Amino acid sequence: PAGGSGFDYIGFEQRFRGDPAAASRMLADRYLPLLRDRGSVLDIGCGRGELIEQLVASGIDASGVDTDADMVEDARRRNVTTHHNDGA
Repeated sequence: PAGGSGFDYIGFEQRFRGDPAAASRMLADRYLPLLRDRGSVLDIGCGRGELIEQLVASGIDASGVDTDADMVEDARRRNVTTHHNDGA
């Protein structure tokens, strides 16, 4: 897995993507209708894991993969199933 660049991706996401709760609502509106009846979902490049949270809350089996260890740890602290890997 990539990592160790010293780049503060969590801070970047907060600044340019905004509040996690607002991003989560947007992702739910956009993607839940598309993924509701598709079975298990693997979110590659899951970042903060907002989409996974929404999917699981809607009863969809979902997990994520991200190359940034800090993002994975942040998601795990919120009980979001994520894995530190490159998805290959």
